[in-house]
Amino acid sequence: MLPKRTRTRGKHGTGAKAAKTDEPSSKEKQQARDQAKAGPSTSGGLGGGQQLAKLHEAKLEWHNQVKEWFPNWKKQTYFLPPVFMRKIQRSQEMVCNQEVYVIKPPGTKAGEQGYHDKDRREDEAFVKVLNSLEQLTEREVMFVISKLEFRFYLNVSHYENAASMLPRPKDEGLPQGKETDGDFDILIIHRQLGLVAAEMKAVGENSEERLETQKQRDQNLVNKIEQAIKQISKSREMLKYLVSEDEIKPMIRTSLMLPNITTDHLRTVLGSNAKLEQDLRKSLDVDKKADLAELCLTKDDVENPAFPWWERFVTACGEDTTMTDSAYLDLISRFGGPATTVAVPPVKVFSSAKPAPCQARDCCIHSKGNGVAEAARRMAPQDIVLNRRQVGILTKHKEGMVYLTGPPGTGKSLVLIMKGLDWLRTGKAVQVVTSTPDGKAASRMIFAELTKSGLPGAEEKIKLLDFDLRRDREEDINAAVDTLTKVAEHGELYIVADEMCRNFTKLITPLKKVLNTLHIWAASIYGGHKPARMVKEELTEALRTPPRITKEVMISGYISHQNEVSRYISNPNAPTPCEGPGIISIIHCPKDGHIQKYTYDCEKCGEELASKLKQDLGVGKAGSQLKYSDVFVLDAEENGASSNMSPGSGLLKGLRDANIPVRVLKAGDAEKTFREVATMTGPNQVVVADCRMVSGLERPVVVWVEGGKRTVDEDIGRLHAMTRSTSQLIWVRPR
Repeated sequence: MLPKRTRTRGKHGTGAKAAKTDEPSSKEKQQARDQAKAGPSTSGGLGGGQQLAKLHEAKLEWHNQVKEWFPNWKKQTYFLPPVFMRKIQRSQEMVCNQEVYVIKPPGTKAGEQGYHDKDRREDEAFVKVLNSLEQLTEREVMFVISKLEFRFYLNVSHYENAASMLPRPKDEGLPQGKETDGDFDILIIHRQLGLVAAEMKAVGENSEERLETQKQRDQNLVNKIEQAIKQISKSREMLKYLVSEDEIKPMIRTSLMLPNITTDHLRTVLGSNAKLEQDLRKSLDVDKKADLAELCLTKDDVENPAFPWWERFVTACGEDTTMTDSAYLDLISRFGGPATTVAVPPVKVFSSAKPAPCQARDCCIHSKGNGVAEAARRMAPQDIVLNRRQVGILTKHKEGMVYLTGPPGTGKSLVLIMKGLDWLRTGKAVQVVTSTPDGKAASRMIFAELTKSGLPGAEEKIKLLDFDLRRDREEDINAAVDTLTKVAEHGELYIVADEMCRNFTKLITPLKKVLNTLHIWAASIYGGHKPARMVKEELTEALRTPPRITKEVMISGYISHQNEVSRYISNPNAPTPCEGPGIISIIHCPKDGHIQKYTYDCEKCGEELASKLKQDLGVGKAGSQLKYSDVFVLDAEENGASSNMSPGSGLLKGLRDANIPVRVLKAGDAEKTFREVATMTGPNQVVVADCRMVSGLERPVVVWVEGGKRTVDEDIGRLHAMTRSTSQLIWVRPR
């Protein structure tokens, strides 16, 4: 049997407190609500026509804003926040005499300040459930809101006068400190099914390591379900009240989500506790014949790609036939529109000088584009953020020669910057060396970071030296040795070299013969490039590329088969700030109007890409946090000298026709161009390039164009293009 379908009935009392001078009284609010049902009116006082006009005006503004943020609201699923952010914290520390932020694991002791291990477990439970719900996006139309606190509903001060005409958690008629203190863990507003409110509990194996017996673990589960029952009842009553004035009242369903508990385990626990089963049945409003364990989302559901809970609990209940487009729009405008705060948790920062964390305010995010931008800021912040492994390498090796290796996005370049700053601080001259054209852009980025440090004499102490050692020619090696010997001061040479090529190793022996001191810190994704005299240090924790992208990167043959590049290894005690937004795919298919042979020359692909950038992500729009210069469009030409795409390519024409400015980066471009691309100081344009030309650089949005006339295998794209993204990946590929 399936859950009963509940329609909201009745409403809470309105109380009798005196109104503030700038707000209508409870009686006047009710009058305005009654008039809202009857239709617009121009008569009345504060609670009459004027207030009603303000409410209609505000609702129209909310609707228009929602249509702008979510242009396909009638046909598409959206998530709020658009990117789920984990609770993370950092500590301010001194590393190599530089103030930096270090990733701080969640606390494990009672009373410890900041986020705790229970927060981490809760975040992982949400990730599991939200990932499962995303599997429904191709066939369902809904808004999925996570962690919406009651107090955030219609709480934006700019809309206070209008919002006060609608039922809210802070109304005088509600018992203060009770209904107002709570949240909707998962709230689904569905176009055909109405409202679904679910309570999440992260109880499970990983959270019960200290519980020795099965009896203790079962009792812990019982305790969590008892808590959930109270919260589910509170959520149901709150929803009933919030939509009590709606002309069309949506159906309301509730559920319990236990993503770490199997269905059989839950059924066993419920079967041995009659009162618990009865209370849960009442809370979910289901009859005696319903299988409660089947109606709760469990570990079996999130591990099944078919996500059977949806069919079992929601879809089979039947549609809410009274729901209209206007009613649906009104619901999402109130619960997810500009008058409601859609918050993500702040990054907590602990200062070594203060025992308490320096709290950042919750960040409010509605549109997907701003969610992508916020994810990029957290994955690749402007400040220097290190993990413990990076700190350990920097403190362990004060001098000498160190070779950093590991997959892309693990923070190798950041360690090189830190070491360069350390040398500059002690008065040493630093040589930023490029050994292959693939490292040209990365060297410019490192050079810029060192020169803007503000250290005395930094600009005079830093030199940028380009060599091309790919061909293993003796004259190239000798020329590089001669140049480096000349720039050495007092027989000492300090080098940082990113994207190091294999032949760089041949510089070491001749340099050591003529120099008193040689210090080299170099980096490459290829572990086999390490010179015999250098100490190898491996970084494998993805810091700047979201997990959703690294999962695709791991498929690359360079990692999975050839073992030329190390595998990513996650750290459960220091998870990434987010999983990242879902990968967007654009399929190049002749049957769908893609008449050109190659993706890069397809105008239709360009048109669809322009729509994704401008409509879905809001790139370049007023109020958007994403600029055109935040976007890379990358492919992989066989010699890596330049992109397959030229200004006349069909894909770029599709972008230009949509008024998206484009800049094509070529190997022979001027030094100024490379520096602008490396430092994001050039014109506000989308940058198009071969992916290897921008190795070491990052952008919030990366478009990987697979399949060209002279394109190398897709493993190159996975390794070198996808990893340039700190947030959103768009994949243009042939069917």
